Amino acid sequence: MSSEISTSTFEKSNLVDLMADASEFGLDQLIENEAIKDIPIIGGVVKCLKLSSNISDFLYAKKLSKFLAKISETSNEQRVKFAREISDNPNRLYENILLLLDKTDDMQKSVWFGQIISHAIIGNLKVDEALRLCAMISKCYSIDLHFLSNSESGLGIPVDIAESLTSIGFLQRSFIDDPFLSVQTREIYQLNDWGRKIINLLQLQT
Repeated sequence: MSSEISTSTFEKSNLVDLMADASEFGLDQLIENEAIKDIPIIGGVVKCLKLSSNISDFLYAKKLSKFLAKISETSNEQRVKFAREISDNPNRLYENILLLLDKTDDMQKSVWFGQIISHAIIGNLKVDEALRLCAMISKCYSIDLHFLSNSESGLGIPVDIAESLTSIGFLQRSFIDDPFLSVQTREIYQLNDWGRKIINLLQLQT
């Protein structure tokens, strides 16, 4: 992949419209779209996708378009800067994104992946943090993530969901003293740093 980065300027409104239109394309049309190819970061993902001959599913194109629609909400200047920062090994990011999208079973997760990578593009996350969060999201049942904000609101989380979110890494299990119990301690589930981070980044609510 060429190390030279396009500095073409795309107005935000036009870019968002382009990504919205892309959801109606087949995968072949998305890959061959010249306007998309020249957009920093977005173009890199699509070019990397072109190398894969075994992905031609319409649902994959829908997931990709939802992901790219979120990326397109960042500015061209932010994407150019980010592309330069990852220029030593850009395919690591692109290939991980494509693998995550390929495996995901939920369109909403494609949107969340786009939001997380967008936060990396604008400098709110390191690339490794963003990829870790995306991998964690990929293991979740998407509705369960909305319960995270309950963990410190007093509303609580169903035990089976709390256990699942703990195993993925968004919650931690703790024990507190409870004088009303014969065993004197009670098991609770609390947000850890990753849980707080994902709530803030995705603005999750129940």
